[in-house]
Amino acid sequence: MNRKDSEFFRRRLETWFREVKATLHGFDSERVAAEPEQSDLAEQATHCYERELLFRRLAKDRQFLYEIRFALNRIIAGTFGTCERCGLEIGPKRLSAVPWTRYCIGCQESVDRRAS
Repeated sequence: MNRKDSEFFRRRLETWFREVKATLHGFDSERVAAEPEQSDLAEQATHCYERELLFRRLAKDRQFLYEIRFALNRIIAGTFGTCERCGLEIGPKRLSAVPWTRYCIGCQESVDRRAS
């Protein structure tokens, strides 16, 4: 990967990192953790469901931050754009769509099959 492409992806990843981190910092855990005064079971169930959805989103955002940080470290190390599994170059279309990816499309499919 040339320096221009590497710099483009670095800036893009850093922007996403800042945005997701700001979202996580904006999370008011006390507001979500506190049980509001509710008079019926339907309201309590709705609150629990909404809280669970929020916690799942936060977990995904934390995982996304990890993947972005890992990709930024690969840029620094000079290994960005190289599949961690087979060592081949990751296609430019895949990197454009998923710049934090660790694997080429073939290896990613293999990893996904093993996970299911």
